[in-house]
Amino acid sequence: MLKKLRATLNEGGRLAISLKRGDGEEWSDAKLGAPRYFCYWQPDRLEPVLRTAGFSGWTIKEEMTDCAHAAWLYVIATA
Repeated sequence: MLKKLRATLNEGGRLAISLKRGDGEEWSDAKLGAPRYFCYWQPDRLEPVLRTAGFSGWTIKEEMTDCAHAAWLYVIATA
């Protein structure tokens, strides 16, 4: 998916995404009452994926929130 998103951007364009921080994956029906799939990420595993997708640079900011899943990664990647 990141390769497809990269292909839509002009050189120097930016992509902003947020990802749940953690390990593994799971299905959950919390909040919506319908199944949703979650894949958790660590910053060091995310960097090679961004590079392979063709992004030239990125920042990854880690934040704790008051939400049920408190650990988030906020990513801004440059094409």
